[in-house]
Amino acid sequence: MIKLYQSVLFLALLSMLLIFRGFIILREDPNFFSRVPPNRYPISSIKYWEDHSHMPFKPLTNKYITWCTWGGGINNRRMSLELTVALAVILNRTLVLPMVPPYWNYTFQFEFEDLKRFVSVVTWEEFYVIRNISQYPHFVYYPLKDPTFHNISYVWNTFPSPTINAISWPDIVNESHPGYKDMMEFKSGRPNLVSLKPLLPLWENSEIIHIPEGLLFGHWYTLFHFVDPAYRKWIRRGFREHVHYRSEIYEYVEAILNTIPNRNYSSMHIRRTDFLGQQPHQDIPLETIFNNTKNLFHEGEAIWIATDLKKEEWDLNYASIWNTRYKVFMLHDYTDNIVKDLTNDTLKVYGWIDIVDQIMCTMGRVFVGTKLSTYSGGVVRMRGFNPEVKNKEKYFTDTRYPEGYLPPQDHLQLFVKCQPSWKLFWWQLLWGTEHPEVWEGLDD
Repeated sequence: MIKLYQSVLFLALLSMLLIFRGFIILREDPNFFSRVPPNRYPISSIKYWEDHSHMPFKPLTNKYITWCTWGGGINNRRMSLELTVALAVILNRTLVLPMVPPYWNYTFQFEFEDLKRFVSVVTWEEFYVIRNISQYPHFVYYPLKDPTFHNISYVWNTFPSPTINAISWPDIVNESHPGYKDMMEFKSGRPNLVSLKPLLPLWENSEIIHIPEGLLFGHWYTLFHFVDPAYRKWIRRGFREHVHYRSEIYEYVEAILNTIPNRNYSSMHIRRTDFLGQQPHQDIPLETIFNNTKNLFHEGEAIWIATDLKKEEWDLNYASIWNTRYKVFMLHDYTDNIVKDLTNDTLKVYGWIDIVDQIMCTMGRVFVGTKLSTYSGGVVRMRGFNPEVKNKEKYFTDTRYPEGYLPPQDHLQLFVKCQPSWKLFWWQLLWGTEHPEVWEGLDD
């Protein structure tokens, strides 16, 4: 009985102590218990897609699409993949992934098992087994070098660029159709509205549709307009759920996130090096970028910066100005500890380093990208797909916030809200940015 009394007394005293401690904490910091919890972004929410492992693979067909990927970085090549995935889905053909160097290998970077639940797809090596061809050239880019394919292939040399073309599927509708207005708004300022219907009889007799190199560049969702709104939503959801980076890459992101206090940070992509040769007007002094963005970021805030600048150049020329206002985190800070495996030869070959950097940008409170960079565009797209990311606005390093986003400084009307979002600045359809049409309304 005495022991029970002592236990009750101990618990009562402990409770009083905890209550008193809580009172002291609240007096010193009234917002203490309303702060964002440490696990702001559990890994299940970083992976914005659903688990589809219960779904069967799409069956293989006896008709194929072969293609040559666009050169350049992973986001340029992602566009090539997405354009051909969309085509394979609507035509019910099996997509053949091109044979490319390891750094470009789609199966190393994208979740191949999940992709197979959305579209019928095989690797180039599997395709050669199916076709019973015993030898194939190393890094072959198209099948027409092999005479086996000469009489069964349709070479689509005129694959339409989304810069000047819009494809209406399954056909162009007339003015009396309820979907006519949507179709014409989708076309926007582009001169050509294209129907694939005249090509279908030719393709019916072609075992292979081949798209040569130099054609697959642009956004699939700005090229293909689907007259049926339900199908339009279905295929866009399919891309969100099935065309994404490998799950293993996100484990490295999770490890880095755990080192940032409360996982609270904003993010920025500063593209330099060869990009400035292609887009010289983006050769902006980093001091100007600092001033353009300082009203977007909080003083003392953690900032994740993805850049192609070498660590030595950053530390020598730029680190001091950023470190005076922010707590800067960069991928090269982790190469000797928590993600040291990421820098071994295997993962360099697979191209995972750039992907980890990109995914880290997607989870920032605010993201500022480099205008016309497809890498920054990829960040914007993933932020749009992820419901955990609340601020889905586009901000750029060359635009001073807030005045540059409003008239009269926004003289190109880049930030004017309109439908479709590319209506006033349609040249961006090629690669300039991503658009909310691909992520908005998918769950309505």
